[in-house]
Amino acid sequence: MKRRVVLFCIVTLLIISAIPVFANGTIYSFHDGKSGRGFMIVKAEDVLPDDSAFYPAKVDDRYIYNKDGERVGYWQAGKRSGEVISEYKPYIGEGKASVKNGLGVVDDGGWVTVGDWSRAAAKWTIRGINKAYYDYR
Repeated sequence: MKRRVVLFCIVTLLIISAIPVFANGTIYSFHDGKSGRGFMIVKAEDVLPDDSAFYPAKVDDRYIYNKDGERVGYWQAGKRSGEVISEYKPYIGEGKASVKNGLGVVDDGGWVTVGDWSRAAAKWTIRGINKAYYDYR
C-alpha cells in the first residue's frame, strides 16, 4: 500500500513538472522590419486600474520598442471589471489592440494613429487562456 502511495506521488510530481508554466506579465514580441506584434497571457492576478486612463506609474513599464530600439508605443493589458483588456497607444505610425478570451471570443480595437488609444475587451473566462495582443506598423 505504501509503495502505491509513493509511486502515485512520484508520478503526480512528474506530470505537474511537465506542464508548461507562463510567467505573469511576460510579453512575447515579434518584429519584421517596420512592423511588430506581441501578446501576453493574462492571468487573474494581472489586474489593471478601474478606469481606462494612461497609468505608466501604476503598472509595469509596457513601452514597446521596434528592432532598432526606438520606442513605438505604450501597451497595457490585464484583467479589469470582469474582462480581459488590451490598450495600445502608438507614438509613431499606427497601432491596435485586440484580445481573445478562453472561449475564443475576439475583440479588435482597430488601427489608430499617434496619440489615440486602441482598446479591446472581452468577457474574462476561467476556462481556456485569456490573451491580450498589440500590433504596430
